[in-house]
Amino acid sequence: MTSQAAKAKKKAKSTTRRKTAKRTGSIIHKTREAWLESAIQVLRPEFARAQRSIRVDFPKRYSKIKCTLPKKLKITCGWPSHRGTASRRRVLGQCWNPVVSTGKHTEIFISPFIEKSSRVLDIILHELIHAAIGTEEGHKHMFKTVMIALGLEGKPTATVASEELEKHFRKVIIPQLGKYPHKKMDVTEYKVADKPKTQGTRMIKVACKTCEYTVRTTQKWIDIGLVTCPNPECDDYQVEMEAHAPRTRGTGRPTQ
Repeated sequence: MTSQAAKAKKKAKSTTRRKTAKRTGSIIHKTREAWLESAIQVLRPEFARAQRSIRVDFPKRYSKIKCTLPKKLKITCGWPSHRGTASRRRVLGQCWNPVVSTGKHTEIFISPFIEKSSRVLDIILHELIHAAIGTEEGHKHMFKTVMIALGLEGKPTATVASEELEKHFRKVIIPQLGKYPHKKMDVTEYKVADKPKTQGTRMIKVACKTCEYTVRTTQKWIDIGLVTCPNPECDDYQVEMEAHAPRTRGTGRPTQ
């Protein structure tokens, strides 16, 4: 078989696989990272389209707007470092500036909390805007201009796909990628069995080991001398009570 025939066969096989995925909603990519990396490649042309749209809609601002994605991009499924596992105002994606990468890659993290393919795609688009304009720009005017051109709506800090963009994902993008091969992780109620109780104050508990008479004081006074049990009915009356050092605070959540 010639190399040209082999390429044609491979292309036909890929096309058949995508058509099957379109009909059944099946999974094309076996890993989340493969799906996410392919999503970036499929979404790159969207930024070229957005650049043309900005040129038409915002001609005076065009010279200051940049919609070009960096070549060195990495993306994975993982908890954002800030509020990734919060119960409210949860962060669903994060883009890291290439200065923090020894490989000089722009690094993107997509929260394991999300499993719906179209929702993952609009989060990727949001993070790719940061990658294109620079994370230092935040969610200011430049970000808002690009997000509108791409079809995202809502607050710049919490964008969602517009109805038109959602339809584009469903009809054009997802059939090329297949279903996102991931099931949601919700750690909101997750607790570790041996999680230590936390002491929410700097006051240290001092208690009698016999009658459990309890007071709280600071380390300063403990260093001078411990309080004695004042309970006359206790077997350890006027015996020094024990100080219970505060335990270190534990989160009960995965390291971010």
